[in-house]
Amino acid sequence: MEVFLSYPSERLNVAREVYAFLGSVDVGVWFDKESLIAGQDWDRERAEAQKRADLTVLICSSETIARAGVIQREVQEILDLLKEKPLGQIYLVSVRTDDIRLPPELAKYQYVNHFEPDWKIKLARSLELKCNQAGTPAPQKLAQFFQPNVAPEPLTIKSFTESSDVLEVEAEFFTCNLNGDWWAFINSVIISTVYGGFYKARANFTEMCDFLELKNEWSIRVEEFFRQGEFVSLRMFVNWYGSGAAHPNHGITTLNFGGSEIGQFGIYDLFAGEDETAKYLIQYVDLDFRRQHLSTEGGFEYLSFPTSPKEAWQYFEQISIDRTGLTINFSPYDVLAYVFGPQEVRIPWDMIRDKVHRTLLNGPLRDIVPSAAI
Repeated sequence: MEVFLSYPSERLNVAREVYAFLGSVDVGVWFDKESLIAGQDWDRERAEAQKRADLTVLICSSETIARAGVIQREVQEILDLLKEKPLGQIYLVSVRTDDIRLPPELAKYQYVNHFEPDWKIKLARSLELKCNQAGTPAPQKLAQFFQPNVAPEPLTIKSFTESSDVLEVEAEFFTCNLNGDWWAFINSVIISTVYGGFYKARANFTEMCDFLELKNEWSIRVEEFFRQGEFVSLRMFVNWYGSGAAHPNHGITTLNFGGSEIGQFGIYDLFAGEDETAKYLIQYVDLDFRRQHLSTEGGFEYLSFPTSPKEAWQYFEQISIDRTGLTINFSPYDVLAYVFGPQEVRIPWDMIRDKVHRTLLNGPLRDIVPSAAI
C-alpha cells in the first residue's frame, strides 16, 4: 500500500509528523520533501504519485480551505480521482489541524482530528481498514501499534453499499455506544433516517430504469457536528444523481437533540417561534449572504428567500449548534443558484443569546452558550 500525503506549506510541521508516524508503522508514503529527487519534474511526479496512491491523507487547515495555489489544485484532483473509485472503499482521509468546518465535498468523508490525542489510533484504524479492503495483510508494525492502543469508542461507524443495474448506493453513519433509553432513541432516529432515505431512493430510482442512460447514484454520510453530555447536533450530507440529469446534486439536513428532558428540537423551538426573532434572522442572513458574495462578479440573486416569519422557520430549519454559535445550513437551490453550491451562515451566540427560548437556554444549552455573551 502506498499513501499520498498532501498538505499546505504552512502546515509542513504537521505533514512531517504524519509522515513520521506512517513510516513508523511500515506504510509507504509519497511525501514531496522526502520522495522527490533533484532534477525530477516536480509537478509530473506529484500527479503520477497521486494517481497511483491507494490512499490519500490530506492535511486540512484554514489555509487548505481559504488559500489558492497548488494545494487547491491537489484537492480538486483528489476529488476528481475519487469519482473514478468504486463505492464502499476508502481512498481519502482528511486530517484536520484545527477545528474548522470542511466544505461539503470533503466533509462527506470521515476525518481525523490531529489536535485530539488519539489521532494516531484513528489514522491507524483507517490504514488497517484500507488493507482489509485491498485484501492485503496490514504491515506487522501497524498491527503491533494498533492492538495495544485500541480504546473504547463512544461511536461505532457503520456502512453499507448496494450495486445493481439501476442504482449505486453508499452509506456511512454511526451509532452511540452509550447505555440508556436516550441514546437508544438517538440511534433509532439516525438509523431510521439513513434507511428511510435509502429505501425511498431505491423506489424512486427503480421507476426510472425504463429510460436509463447512466446508473443512478445515492449516498449519505452522518457527521457529529457537536456533542456534550446528552446534547448532540448532527449533520447529514446526502448526494444523489438521477440518470440523464445535467449534474449530481447534494443536500444537507440536520438533527438536534437537547437531552432527555427536552428531546429532539429545531429552530422554531430554539426561538419559541417569535415573529420578531424570525424577522431578525431574515435580516442577518440576508446581510451575511451579501457580505460573503461581495466579490461575485455581477452580484447575485436569490432563487427564493423568506419574506415572512412563517417562511423563515422553513427556510432556516437546517441548523447546527456548537459552542461558537448557531450555523444555518443551505443546500444548493435552497436560496441561491446551483453554481453557488451549499452555503452556511454562522451566527455567534452574543448576537442571539437573548432571543433563545429560556427553557433551552437554562437547560441543555446552559453549558454550551457562553454566559458572558450578551
